[in-house]
Amino acid sequence: MKNVTKDNIFVGMIVYDYDSIDDDYTEGYVKECDDIHNVFVEYFPIDNGGSGIYCLDKRCNDYLSLFYDEKDYREAKLKRILK
Repeated sequence: MKNVTKDNIFVGMIVYDYDSIDDDYTEGYVKECDDIHNVFVEYFPIDNGGSGIYCLDKRCNDYLSLFYDEKDYREAKLKRILK
């Protein structure tokens, strides 16, 4: 897994939030990312998975890391290009 940054994020990107208590990842997708301080993620399953707001600016006190899988990233980027 790699860190999501302001340089590689896009709407529709599959992302993962790491839960250190359960030592597990929660999967979701980026729904809004116009503001790097307020990235909106909706979790799977979409109908009842919930959502979260993330700040991806490491200089902020509210910084929360998100991660992505390189394979998912390449596939999603390719789909965006072919649209």
